[in-house]
Amino acid sequence: LSDVVVALEATDGFRLSSYEFELLEPVAGLHDFIVPSPAMAFIAGLINSNEDVVELVATGGQLLFHMEGIDVVTRLVEGTYPDVRSIIPAEYSTRMVLDVQDIVRGVKLADPFAGENDSSTLYLDFSGEDATSILPGSLELTTRKSEIGGYKNTIKGITAGTPNKIMVSNEFFLEALKVAGS
Repeated sequence: LSDVVVALEATDGFRLSSYEFELLEPVAGLHDFIVPSPAMAFIAGLINSNEDVVELVATGGQLLFHMEGIDVVTRLVEGTYPDVRSIIPAEYSTRMVLDVQDIVRGVKLADPFAGENDSSTLYLDFSGEDATSILPGSLELTTRKSEIGGYKNTIKGITAGTPNKIMVSNEFFLEALKVAGS
């Protein structure tokens, strides 16, 4: 992004993530490269804390990860990574602030009714008044499995924007909530 800001982006065909951070010091001549996911998972396992410093050196189709007492080299994937910023919305029509633990609890309770793998669909209904200011609202979680019944839970929060409905994968949504914090 710049000589100070770096973006890490990843996808597995179903999920997409993007994380930006500032470097400790400016670096001239930064360029894009694609690192294989097994290498990134391995490196993530080696990092002990947010305080660990990782130095990256890209050269000749390879990337060196240097940490205190550890060097790991991996081949880079040839090609160009898709422009993630064009896929992730920059604006929103609905914004809701909720307690993450309330949502996690609701999603876990919905799990038995959400189905298996590809059909594990959770419906999210963001309700409230169509407003530009923040007002009380609610998130309704629903799912239905024809063989055993359904699940419905309403979580109170505050909302801004227009009421909205979306469908998400129960499993992937829960994974995102687990790393969201509070």
